[in-house]
Amino acid sequence: MSRFKIIKEKKLVLAHPWNSQRDNKFSPRSSCNVTSLQVALSLDFSITDDELFQIANSEEIKNIIKQKYPKDTWILNFFTKKTANEVWVVLVETAIKIIGDARFVKFHQTLTRELIISEINKGYPVIICGKFTGGHFITIVGYDLEKNVWIVNDSWGDWNTGYKIVNGNNAEYSMEKLIIGSFLNRMAILIHADKRIIT
Repeated sequence: MSRFKIIKEKKLVLAHPWNSQRDNKFSPRSSCNVTSLQVALSLDFSITDDELFQIANSEEIKNIIKQKYPKDTWILNFFTKKTANEVWVVLVETAIKIIGDARFVKFHQTLTRELIISEINKGYPVIICGKFTGGHFITIVGYDLEKNVWIVNDSWGDWNTGYKIVNGNNAEYSMEKLIIGSFLNRMAILIHADKRIIT
């Protein structure tokens, strides 16, 4: 199966299917994080965002994080609030748990346009967070350099419409509006779920 849905000279779109966080049975308003993770894993693992939500909130993940980050008490706020918003390490550890090998999951803290394009070219989506609704995770699944847009799977809908359209499948978001370090967080999660290339 090809990892690409569209292959053109200046446009690539990955085959990762869209998923709506609105269907999450635990926390539909705050599960953009695990839904974005589900999209990134979807070509290689049959797992729902509901299942990922349970894993992210599990005692196992909590204990792993306590051991790895004993002095970072802010991370543990995730477990009292029961949401993973802005808590990147929880998503990273959840991804590692699913894939079974930390070499294929990376928490990247210097996101650039070139890095996103490079990952898409290799066949991998990029999980990012930005100021869409205060703080919101999306999965970049492609780009169109002629239109100067990212192709994204936005689990809440289409940001261009103020989320009046709730289907965010392959939405086109302006690269000019999504300025890294201003609108977009500089952090990203890179997941190579097929274990083809070490991150």
